[in-house]
Amino acid sequence: TDGAVTIAGGDLTLASTDDGIHSADSITIAGGTILITECNEGIEAPTITVSGGDITIYPTDDGLNANGGFGFGMFGGFGQTSSDDSVTPSIHISGGTITVINRNARDADGIDSNGDIIISGGTVLVSLVNGGTNSALDCGSESGGVMEISGGTVIACGSYSMAESFDSTSTQCSILYSLSKGADAGTTVSLEDTDGNVLLSWEVPCSFSSVNLSCPEMKVGGTYLVVIGDKAEEITLEDVSSSFGDAQSSMFGGPMNWGGMENRENFGRPSGPPGGFDGEGFTPPEKPDGEMPDMGSFDGERPDFGGFNGERPDLGEMGTPPDMSGFDGEQPDFGEMGTPPNFPGSPSEAAIADATEAITDAAAANADDKAAAKDTGSVTPMTLMIVIAVSVSLLFGILIAAVYKPKN
Repeated sequence: TDGAVTIAGGDLTLASTDDGIHSADSITIAGGTILITECNEGIEAPTITVSGGDITIYPTDDGLNANGGFGFGMFGGFGQTSSDDSVTPSIHISGGTITVINRNARDADGIDSNGDIIISGGTVLVSLVNGGTNSALDCGSESGGVMEISGGTVIACGSYSMAESFDSTSTQCSILYSLSKGADAGTTVSLEDTDGNVLLSWEVPCSFSSVNLSCPEMKVGGTYLVVIGDKAEEITLEDVSSSFGDAQSSMFGGPMNWGGMENRENFGRPSGPPGGFDGEGFTPPEKPDGEMPDMGSFDGERPDFGGFNGERPDLGEMGTPPDMSGFDGEQPDFGEMGTPPNFPGSPSEAAIADATEAITDAAAANADDKAAAKDTGSVTPMTLMIVIAVSVSLLFGILIAAVYKPKN
């Protein structure tokens, strides 16, 4: 219609090959239940105001579209999109519930305004299929439009490449979370506070790689858990409008707080070992009982070393040690010394032979003396001399053997 449209109640189920509800002026919805099962754009007008009602739209293009002024028209061309170019396009949502689900179009928006998007209450749920250049929430920022939120609840999912966050002029906090790998259709998105209270939750019908979250409980400085499927990330809001995740919007998402999600089970559990390991499946070794290990037959007593009583000997009884001056600690190599030297005063070989012969003669002579001594019971002088001579010879031989002993 060319005139204004107002819906305050009733039940409407609509299907169209063009727009579900269209006005060249304005559309106001204050109550009722509206289900648009098939359409190009769901609700289209220069200005759209929703203060109540339950609205569900399955479009192939935009869900809500405020098309006044200059901007991209219904079929993508840039130009005048309203008969009254003095009207500033806008979408105002202060109450009710709006659900937009687009399973096919990859170049469509959930809520699209060539001007402003202002949300002060109600519930907004948007699910656009992942990929392409769609945007769950799209304001006309290129023409001076703003996207602000001061109340209400928003879960808006779509593709991260064109995702937009709420402006910093908002008075209610919001989070734009983007995923480089995306999430499958049917993945549940939720937001929890530090006490484990679920502030937001929705099983998203379509695949997605970005999600815009906002609710009155979110505050600057607060810490929250963004949960997507079985993954989660704990974040602290430092600004009224914050962007997180591991993917960067190429348009208006603003600077990203680069991070990444961990397994959901890592949160809300007692602290485990470093790195998020929760300790499951790991059995530490048993602690020793403090007893000494079994060393076989060892009974703890010192072995018997054959009379050694463990005490140091009394070195005072050993006498004066020999003079070792000049001795360098190494044993000389006697193999290279050749014939032993003839020490001064030592007997020659001939002298030794003569002494040996003399001793032999003396021994023979002594035999007679022994017989005589046996009769008298005394020791003869000859016997005494022989004993002394033999003893000297033996001592001299032992000394020579000790000095010239070969090295092993």
